[in-house]
Amino acid sequence: MDILVNASILSRKPTGLGNVAIKAINSLPRKERITICTSTREYFNGFEKIIEINQVSQAGKSKFSGLFRFWWNQVSLTLLGRSYDYVYSPTHHGSLFLKNQIITIHDLIVFKFPHIHRLQWLYFRLTLPIFIKNSPKIIVISECVKKDILFYFPSCDPDKIIVIKNSFDSSIYNTVPRLLSRKTHNVEQKYILAVGATYSHKNLEILLDFCSVRRAEGTLDFKVYIVGGDSSYRQALKIRAKENRLEEVVDFLGYVSNDELVTLYQNAFCLVYPSLYEGFGLPIVEALACGCPVIASDLEVFKEVCPFGALFFETGNLESFSKCYSDFEQWDDNQKKEFLTKGIDYLKDYTWEDTGKKIFSLLSNIR
Repeated sequence: MDILVNASILSRKPTGLGNVAIKAINSLPRKERITICTSTREYFNGFEKIIEINQVSQAGKSKFSGLFRFWWNQVSLTLLGRSYDYVYSPTHHGSLFLKNQIITIHDLIVFKFPHIHRLQWLYFRLTLPIFIKNSPKIIVISECVKKDILFYFPSCDPDKIIVIKNSFDSSIYNTVPRLLSRKTHNVEQKYILAVGATYSHKNLEILLDFCSVRRAEGTLDFKVYIVGGDSSYRQALKIRAKENRLEEVVDFLGYVSNDELVTLYQNAFCLVYPSLYEGFGLPIVEALACGCPVIASDLEVFKEVCPFGALFFETGNLESFSKCYSDFEQWDDNQKKEFLTKGIDYLKDYTWEDTGKKIFSLLSNIR
């Protein structure tokens, strides 16, 4: 069986989705007949067949990169894909014309919040019905995403949607201390960590409001570190923090390396993840793997992905979040240790090796 892997989404500065795609592809067995289409050969060691798509890499430097990648998927990928048994895409990008293509849908956030992702909403509205109709199987990363697909596309056959959960890299995200070449953040003080300040559905306003409440009560005894690349939402959070005189409390760290992020996880009082919607919630898993307790909104997907090692509060409810945090604050070391041990033990089921086996098994047994 010959498999063509569509890695056209990747650039030399991969996003969170890109990093997951790299891990998913690298989890596939090297001994099988797999060909990868990519402009970033360096991410994939051990694969004998790689088709370099340098024109996509060059287009990535322009503002029309998305349109060029779409064109490549519809023309070049379509022509290439017909020569293979199956085309596998670790994301929702692909050819509208292939009927031997398996795509991966990570979430349907564009349908939940169309005003946030207008161009992506248009892309999904136009392409997803065709992908769903043409694909013999569709990979999703949680049962919740499967439910979302069946809600928005009720004519879709449930049997063609296969849940294969994401994993995390345990060689990176673990409790082994990191030796950083330079100390950019004070991890000796008490701080709350928030990761992924990119779009407004992350709902980090609730954390800023909590800081204001605590200061009014005279119980503000922590700092807040917010990790996330530059975006209009991040700028809005900065303005809100300034308006509420929280500049000395909230530190926007921007992009950090994996080692820095692990160090931040390992030393945080807790990770706060108050999202209004997610398809999986990888930072929750990463944080727990690093021994960091998690306080998260009570989304169904979070309870599916990580039922142990996280405390849940009513989504979007400041009072509920405040109580959840206050309760956790009262725990002694033994309670925290027992809580984290359950979470870390549960994570043993998450391995990219297992994910890769499931993906390849699916590709090998499509009927």
